[in-house]
Amino acid sequence: MSLEQSFACGTTITSVTRQPSNQEGSPSYWRVTGLQRREGEELGDGSSVSEEVPFSLLAHNVVLATGTHDIPARLGVEGESLPFVCHSFWELEAAISHGELDQSSDPVLVVGAGLTAADAVLAAHHLNTPVYHAFRRSVTDPGLIFNQLPKLLYPEYHK
Repeated sequence: MSLEQSFACGTTITSVTRQPSNQEGSPSYWRVTGLQRREGEELGDGSSVSEEVPFSLLAHNVVLATGTHDIPARLGVEGESLPFVCHSFWELEAAISHGELDQSSDPVLVVGAGLTAADAVLAAHHLNTPVYHAFRRSVTDPGLIFNQLPKLLYPEYHK
């Protein structure tokens, strides 16, 4: 997607603060500060010295994506390694794109209380595939991620 220039690997964000606008009527913005690791000069033994350089940038929108969708959790239960068990949303998407799931499929069980689990529920629901969602917390628990999302912005999660 040619997004390489938009990534800042080795970056530590130390502060995100709301800044008022300089002009009346224009939106406020966010000041993001942190440290960017930069590889320095190479030493004689083939290693290099890295340094952390402070940076600051302004943005109208900031997304803090702190999930671990790329590190699926394993439950350690019997049957977990069967071929029809998915451990990532990408595996579920692949099953959908290969026509392995549709409205005539057996019900899908999604286990987990994070946004990836919610996305899996929505993906199955949009196919009209019967879906069950299992997680440990009470559905009214304020710590549940779905209960922390604004209903107007994420109506599908609240539905």
